[in-house]
This record gives sequence, C-alpha cells and structure tokens, in this order.
Amino acid sequence: MKVVAERLGHSRASFTIDSYQHVLPGMQADAAAIFADLVTESPSTGSGRSSREKTRKKSA
Repeated sequence: MKVVAERLGHSRASFTIDSYQHVLPGMQADAAAIFADLVTESPSTGSGRSSREKTRKKSA
C-alpha cells in the first residue's frame, strides 16, 4: 500500500486505503466465485488461473 500511496502522491497509505477501499456491487460475489474456483481447481491443470478468470480476460 505504501508504494501505491506514493505513486498516487498521497503522503499516507491510510489516506489511500480510506479513499479506495469501497466495494462496488457484485465485487464480493465475483471475489467469492474466483476464490472458490482457485481452491477447487485441480492441481494437474498447472495454469494457475481459474476458468472464470480466463473467461473474464477474453471478454475484457
């Protein structure tokens, strides 16, 4: 956080955290789904990315 704060020109990391800690609608559900994919993904895939994340990157 300190590096991010410095890059944004903030003197305190706490200001950066307070300014950008908001959560947009749907972010909690998206994060939960990505986490679930990661912890249930078969280690044999070796990709390190979930299928949901791959789909997201293609649609972005």
